[in-house]
Amino acid sequence: MPALAMLSGYNWFPGHMARGMKDALRKVQKCHLVIEVHDARIPLTGRNEKLKFSKHKKILVLNKYDLTDPKGMKLYNENDDSVPVILTNCRGRNQISGNITALQKAIIKLTKDDDIKNGVKVMIVGMPNVGKSSLINALRRLSPGIGSPKAAPISSRPGYTKTVSTFIKISTDPLIKLLDTPGIMIPNIKDEEMALKLAAVGTLDHRFVGEVNIAAYILKTLNEQKLYQYIKKYNLEGPCHDTDELLHNVGQRIGALLKGGFVDEGRSATHFIKNFREGQFGRIMLDSISEVEN
Repeated sequence: MPALAMLSGYNWFPGHMARGMKDALRKVQKCHLVIEVHDARIPLTGRNEKLKFSKHKKILVLNKYDLTDPKGMKLYNENDDSVPVILTNCRGRNQISGNITALQKAIIKLTKDDDIKNGVKVMIVGMPNVGKSSLINALRRLSPGIGSPKAAPISSRPGYTKTVSTFIKISTDPLIKLLDTPGIMIPNIKDEEMALKLAAVGTLDHRFVGEVNIAAYILKTLNEQKLYQYIKKYNLEGPCHDTDELLHNVGQRIGALLKGGFVDEGRSATHFIKNFREGQFGRIMLDSISEVEN
């Protein structure tokens, strides 16, 4: 079934996102700086125009850099110098590392000339499941004695944070406070490929397009980019271009079987998607190089 046909039966921009966007637009007026966090595998796809806050000082954090194609990321950095870009990594479940100190220094540098009496106030925005809350906790770990480093609750489930929180202190010298916001989707998903990209990296709930559709898109993209690590992973004879065949093999290997010995395609697809998101098939950018260059 085409992805958008399935999308039509769901609301991928639920009420808490609409409220979150409204609250963010109101509360950003109290902030000195905005940090937008996005997935480095899709540096162009899904960026919400309403959250760009062109009148505010801004930093763009592209998280999960360790999962994306570094060549494509280099081209992106060369073609977008409108705001400072910080690249961060996702090491293990809900862990962010790399360039966190550089991000803290960038916050201080961009606000050092402001007339700030009660601390720098920073709003953090982005789509669901890009690592906003994990980033806040990573920044807190840079300031020993500030309290629990896990002030912002985290989950791998898209949309876990549902309300604009209160300011969270991430530094005492200088005093910096961060405002977490719920993951906010773009109000309109223009086509099937966009939906599949967002679902593949986990910013759009897999139920909206279906696990088998996502697996088919990932397999197609891996083959197009000649990333064949999945062949060794699943002990295949060569590149596979048939999603049913791939999922049958995956299901047999992981024991995802139904009564009668039939393969459970849903469980097999979920396993395949999980391996992809963990980077087991190599570093990949889903936005094409031509899109990044333009």
